[in-house]
Amino acid sequence: MSEIKRFAKEYLFLSNYYEAPVKYRGFTYGSSEAAYQAQKSGECELFTALRPHQSKVKARELPVREDWDDVKVNLMEEIVRAKFTQNSELAEKLISTGHALLLEGNGWHDTFWGIDDKTGEGENNLGKILMKIRDELRPEPSKTFCVLFDIRNEHIIKEQGLLSWGMHEYNNYNSFMATYENGDYPNLKYLPGVRLEFIPRVSGDWLKDSCAWLRKNAKRIDVLFIYHLYKRSLKHALVYKLHNPRGKIYLKMDGWSSTNGRHPLNYPKTYLLTKLCKCISTEFEENVAMLSHDWRREIISVANPINPEEVQKPRKFSQRSNTILNVGRPGSEQKAVEILLEAFAKIGREIPDWRLKIAGRIEENETLAEDFYAKYPDLMERVIFTGEIRDRQELIEMYRDAKIFAFPSRWESFGIALSEAMAQGCFPVVSKIFTSEKLTEGFKFGLGSEVDDVDGLAKNLLYACNHEAHIEQLALKGREAILKRCDLKQVCKLIAEKLK
Repeated sequence: MSEIKRFAKEYLFLSNYYEAPVKYRGFTYGSSEAAYQAQKSGECELFTALRPHQSKVKARELPVREDWDDVKVNLMEEIVRAKFTQNSELAEKLISTGHALLLEGNGWHDTFWGIDDKTGEGENNLGKILMKIRDELRPEPSKTFCVLFDIRNEHIIKEQGLLSWGMHEYNNYNSFMATYENGDYPNLKYLPGVRLEFIPRVSGDWLKDSCAWLRKNAKRIDVLFIYHLYKRSLKHALVYKLHNPRGKIYLKMDGWSSTNGRHPLNYPKTYLLTKLCKCISTEFEENVAMLSHDWRREIISVANPINPEEVQKPRKFSQRSNTILNVGRPGSEQKAVEILLEAFAKIGREIPDWRLKIAGRIEENETLAEDFYAKYPDLMERVIFTGEIRDRQELIEMYRDAKIFAFPSRWESFGIALSEAMAQGCFPVVSKIFTSEKLTEGFKFGLGSEVDDVDGLAKNLLYACNHEAHIEQLALKGREAILKRCDLKQVCKLIAEKLK
């Protein structure tokens, strides 16, 4: 859960020192602080014209009512509630903090109303009051947003889980994901509030069981979220609209298959599916014009979002290790990790202080690691295969510790690992595929070489290892660009607008 640790700057409106008119028990004050201080003595009229700090000083000059310690929390809650219910623009700002933990961090050691900055201790009673009032002001979810997908644990922190969470967090949908139950979901702890609804595994056929579930539940779903131009997408859309004609469908396509024929639907079926959908998106702007022309309807560009909860201030390169990181499915034809291994072996002696870390479960070529170590035994200590990383925080720490992210893929749809690495401040060394070109903005923020070009990849890695100051600056600019492209709040706002 995100935190707001100080009521200052853009969050000054949370402070009682923020000046906004507050009517309370027959008097109008210039701030909630003045209204609160007036209650200590009961000499309320003396405080109506005082500014926040003046009211605090004045209250010290007057006798305090005997029951003050017994009533002060209730009085504060009433006054803060008046502040936000009487000032609609402040109420909107409070609601816009979502479900963030509100902590009144302070340097004056107030551990009753807030949290001491130095010790981290405090009851945070003002923060608790604000969060209570925020819950009161937040309208009840009026619409239901259902992600229909066979969810595994890894999907929770990908776009399936992030968009479900974001549509609830930022657009007040009652969101959930409908799925088979597929083991444990430890990643749920990273997105509090994400809900799973399990579809009975009656036949063991996902399409058959999901359609049966959809027939029974379509009427309670306002927006159905489906993926890609597959036969199952068309079947889900037809079943849903048959049982809920007023319901809306959001179809999300990736950036590669939408323009490269990687789907089994012929044009008439594709056209039918697109006509059933209220909103359709693809992951890159370059696909929008072509698809809009072919399908004679609006298509929007929606990037796969970055989890804002994972975005931290980037670690300086001086605080990182000399690590080249790759994350994915090593051994698979798509990821081309064998090309990366050969490139590193080619320059290993020239960069003796660097290591290569390969994160992910080895697929397809299961002897990838053993074959490499047999061929290059001298690199066994410097080339590390981590295996599958199930702990999300462990993976984030890998990103934050590495200086270079190597991405030699032969093809990708969006390149989630690349966007995540860039968001954590890694410098990308990539293959020249469409996805990498888009995410690095024409290789402005990274170095690119042709697919399967061992020499070209080795040359770029060597340059990056030997020019840390330069690549660190580019990495920071790339981070800013990717966070703007993959902003979850903006992505969800755009989808919500198109669903109206």
